Amino acid sequence: MKIKIKNKLIDELEKMIELLHQTGWHKQAVWYENKLKLIKESEEGSASFYQNLHEVDASLSGMGSFSDLPMKQEFADQQWDLAVKIHQLILENIGNTHLCDMMSYK
Repeated sequence: MKIKIKNKLIDELEKMIELLHQTGWHKQAVWYENKLKLIKESEEGSASFYQNLHEVDASLSGMGSFSDLPMKQEFADQQWDLAVKIHQLILENIGNTHLCDMMSYK
């Protein structure tokens, strides 16, 4: 993963965590904080690094996912945008075509 792209991913995850805390989803925010820490600490290209990226990506859409959490309308666009941006950054970096294309859901 290129450093610039990794930094973008970290920035977007931090925005997601902030949104989750702001909207009262503290348990979910802590889960993402833990994943973010592991992503930062993992050596790029390691199995652990890719496993954490896959877990974050899998948590973005579907029942019980980040994008499925009920939030006030004022946060809905930000919630969706973050899910799409993070998914796209992960896709760009792992080049894994079997991951779901969230863009088709909008």
